[in-house]
Amino acid sequence: MDKLVENSTLEHAHATGILDAILTGLERVGLNREDLTRRLVGFGSDGAAVMIGVNNGVGAKLKQFCPSIITVWCVAHRLELAALDTIKEHPLLKEALKSIFKHYTDSAKASRELRDVGELLGVQVVKPGNINGCRWLPHMSRALEALVRNYKAIMVHFENHANDHNNTEASATMRGRAKVIYRSLSRYKMVKFIHLVVDVLKELREASLLFQKDGLTLQDVSDGLSQVTLAMMAIQTTPGPSLQGFLNAVGEDSTYLDVKLSGPRGEQEDMTFMRMTDHLIDDFLEHSHYSEDRASLQGSKGSVKSSSSTFQLNPKLDEDGILRVGGRLSQTTL
Repeated sequence: MDKLVENSTLEHAHATGILDAILTGLERVGLNREDLTRRLVGFGSDGAAVMIGVNNGVGAKLKQFCPSIITVWCVAHRLELAALDTIKEHPLLKEALKSIFKHYTDSAKASRELRDVGELLGVQVVKPGNINGCRWLPHMSRALEALVRNYKAIMVHFENHANDHNNTEASATMRGRAKVIYRSLSRYKMVKFIHLVVDVLKELREASLLFQKDGLTLQDVSDGLSQVTLAMMAIQTTPGPSLQGFLNAVGEDSTYLDVKLSGPRGEQEDMTFMRMTDHLIDDFLEHSHYSEDRASLQGSKGSVKSSSSTFQLNPKLDEDGILRVGGRLSQTTL
């Protein structure tokens, strides 16, 4: 049975200070160092260096008197970071969601107008989501799903809002924001990418919820990682339900939900989007499985640690930031 001992205020945020706070809290419930040496089997934390540093992290210091313990980087936290780092490489999507949320939270009138537009169009509008929060994956997923659901109403409202110069209540800033968002969300590539990310985050959100369950076992984690990896690989070859729904709904004239989408379509665009999908999925999988190697390669030394399982493969990051196996040919002058 899990039991919270206490919330402790740190006197110092370094590893020794954190360890002292942990030991002090445990002593209050009758567990001293001798007890821990005999009874402590594991230590879980986030991935900060101060917690999991090999030489001077809290886990390493615990091992000095509990050498048999297993230190674990919280798998739910690691999944969140992997997804967040991947989406960071697509700032336009993140900025669009932030702008939509701000537009409707800053103005009760704008929110009311959106609901009215939705009622006229037969769209049951849901509240635009905020992507910020302590659980980033569910927030981002809900924000995207709300955007997909509200898309037609939002586009009609933004188009009217951007062009209504007689509306004295709407500031120039709000009209400008509406114009920028409308332009961004009327691009074929952008809308297609949104539906792709909806499918990706749906799989990741389910994995995240699994990893946050009480009583989670190592087998559960292994099965969950295998399942989400297979799901990601499937998305690389077969569109998920949201993306497939979008592809089915787009007309030959690039009209989607009565919105004329701009930008190229056709075989060349499909190939470009396929490469972007591969990059998105590969990037996520690498952040999930090889985050420490990526950090090492991006560091000052530019190489992985000798203790890494990939060390013998001489891994490198290519121009797209994807992890690649090195080789002898790259060392030649030919």
